[in-house]
Amino acid sequence: MPLICVFLVVSNALRGRRRVHVISVAALAACFHCQQSVVAVVLGVAVVLGVAAAAAAVAVAAVAAAAVAAAHVAAVVAVAISLLFPHRPLSCAETSSLAELPRVALVRRSSVRPPSYVAMLSTLPQSPRAGGGGAGGGDTTLAALGAHMAPCRDTTPEQLAQLIDAHLGDLRQEQPNWTISSSKVAGRGVFATRDIAAGELIFQERALVTGPTARKGQLSSCICCHQTLPQTGFLCRHRCTLPVCESCSDSEVHQAECEHFRRWQPKDADAAEEQVNPLSLRILTAVRVFHLGKEQRHLVDAMQANAERAYRREIIKAAQCFRNFPTTDRGFMDQLFRIVGVLNTNAFEAPCRSGGHETLLRGLFPLTAIMNHECTPNASHYFEDGRLAVVRAARDIPKGGEITTTYTKILWGNLTRNIFLKMTKHFACDCARCHDNTENGTYLSALFCREQGCRGLVIPVQTKTLQPDWRCITCENVFPHSKMAKYQDFALNTINNRINSCSVRDMIHFINELCPRFCPSSNYVLIEAKLNVIWRMTRFDREEYTPEEMGHMDRYREEVLAILHKLGAGECTLKKLITGEIQ
Repeated sequence: MPLICVFLVVSNALRGRRRVHVISVAALAACFHCQQSVVAVVLGVAVVLGVAAAAAAVAVAAVAAAAVAAAHVAAVVAVAISLLFPHRPLSCAETSSLAELPRVALVRRSSVRPPSYVAMLSTLPQSPRAGGGGAGGGDTTLAALGAHMAPCRDTTPEQLAQLIDAHLGDLRQEQPNWTISSSKVAGRGVFATRDIAAGELIFQERALVTGPTARKGQLSSCICCHQTLPQTGFLCRHRCTLPVCESCSDSEVHQAECEHFRRWQPKDADAAEEQVNPLSLRILTAVRVFHLGKEQRHLVDAMQANAERAYRREIIKAAQCFRNFPTTDRGFMDQLFRIVGVLNTNAFEAPCRSGGHETLLRGLFPLTAIMNHECTPNASHYFEDGRLAVVRAARDIPKGGEITTTYTKILWGNLTRNIFLKMTKHFACDCARCHDNTENGTYLSALFCREQGCRGLVIPVQTKTLQPDWRCITCENVFPHSKMAKYQDFALNTINNRINSCSVRDMIHFINELCPRFCPSSNYVLIEAKLNVIWRMTRFDREEYTPEEMGHMDRYREEVLAILHKLGAGECTLKKLITGEIQ
């Protein structure tokens, strides 16, 4: 028996992949303890080389026998745990088979900072798409509203179009230049009913529901009028523990949600010090969905709702902030989970200005959300006062063409965009830009070659793989993704740390003098830093700048505009922002 174990373990280990090694030490120790020295040595070799599934099964059997004899049950557990945590690269084919979902923790369609390669790859979700949900009416209690909602039905594009028409109201055009129809890309989408010229208005829509983002730094605004609250006395006087100004405390808008929060009995209501709980604040937008009209709830029901365990955990954590949250009401909880899924899949972050203060709202704009993704889209959208979405053509769109938007930052590199899409939307983009590893000659993903004596640009070789090798376009040396991902994250962290701590003058010096030593001027992380300088100099900082500093800002602007032109971005929102066309 030991010889059979030896043969199977070694032969399979030589063909297997690496596993988590450290937690197998207990198994190794058990073998030695039972004087199974041959098996112990072989298992040690297998652990070092990487035990494949079959080899691991034999190893477990051998160690189990040794452990039973020695009463070392922990050895069996250790090996079992090691089998549960494989570690190997994900190919695009494998990641595309992962089930679907969306916006991070609550997946935002726009992210403030470019995400880390390593962090994103380690958090790729593997959960199935959610089902259920619906719309209905009846009782005024929140649990009853959830229980009375009809189960989710498949909605045809025609039925969805009728719901959208009712939602648009007076913003509905007499002869719209768009229609909702079946899409080859993702089930359904928005299409042009005639030729649409670049810059032409496609549609406007009001938010179906809005709420706070509950981000750090966004907790001191009134949840109704969004004005900045004082440092004390900023919670609702009716003890619902939501941040509400005095004039909004008794408003009709706040009355229903206030009543339900009080019924749930917030644990912070009796706290000696006033504080806003981000977890309970986070579910406020979902609570507001329950109070929409019947047709509006049917529209929510018709929208895609992807599921993720993290969302359920978030709701459960929020429930723990209350003494009387209806967690035992299965119907209500199922509806709440679905609504949160709809919001996470479809909601946008929309800036809202109130009294000179800007805050981010979380808004559900159903028609805008129906548009499918393209990395360089033919339409652009922006928001006015957090409650109105405006969508215009970025390029000429032919009759019958699909009208697209982007779910990522347009200047992110190929890999960053696709990892983000896989992590938050559970699909891999197949647009023309994603097939071009130079990205129309912009080299947004490029890093410097690390080969001695070469300062060429290194770009990903396989654009369809989330962890590709990289090749230098000068010396043609190939580098593993693991190494290049670390270089990219080094640049990301170094530049972001400067953005968060430097003045504009220091940032300009850093971009011009230090960044060229470790990061090509075309890299998207450095482009983000240049955009940060442009925003701060034109919108936030009031200090005077020298003509030389203004010249640097103008140069950064021209560099960004040149990249957008190469990408074929047309009249995109970013171009309008940096040229001052929109604020």
